[in-house]
Amino acid sequence: MSPCSRAAVLVQVRYEPLPDAVELADAIGAHAPRVHDHSPNVMEGVEISRGDTQSLFDTAHLVVASTYTSHRVHQGYIEPHACVAKMEADGQGEIWSSSQGHFQMRALTAKILGCKIGDLRVTPAEIGGGFGKSGGLGALASGEIYLAAGAHIGNFVEVKNSVIEAGAKGIEQIIEIKLTAEEKAALDK
Repeated sequence: MSPCSRAAVLVQVRYEPLPDAVELADAIGAHAPRVHDHSPNVMEGVEISRGDTQSLFDTAHLVVASTYTSHRVHQGYIEPHACVAKMEADGQGEIWSSSQGHFQMRALTAKILGCKIGDLRVTPAEIGGGFGKSGGLGALASGEIYLAAGAHIGNFVEVKNSVIEAGAKGIEQIIEIKLTAEEKAALDK
């Protein structure tokens, strides 16, 4: 038996059961186990109201209140996220990418490579509707990594299932809505 195997036999592991909070409502409660000791589990909250809402609720003919809970979701964008980059010996570079942020992409690439913005040409793909992933710079860095490493041409295609499995995108939410209506309500034009 090796020294490591002999030592492994001597190791004793003790587990301490810790409280859990599987549902979102339990995880944000006052007595929920904290993810970080120094900060609350709720990182951001938003309240939208106008005027003296309490008096409206007190005097309204009808008050409708409901709570909606959403689970962690992915919007399932269908456009591919890809980048092809090419650098010529004279320092002129070209990038073809599915990002709609091509000016930002060009500026960031120039900064990463330490070259002039005018030495780079970025051609955005004719794809995407301004939703999903096409506005980001996710594939950008991969194209630049090839160029920064001295490659004359590089490409990157993001595989959708890896993004979904990584849990990117939508977070769980609890949305509380409270509305009032008057007895003879009419829509204003």
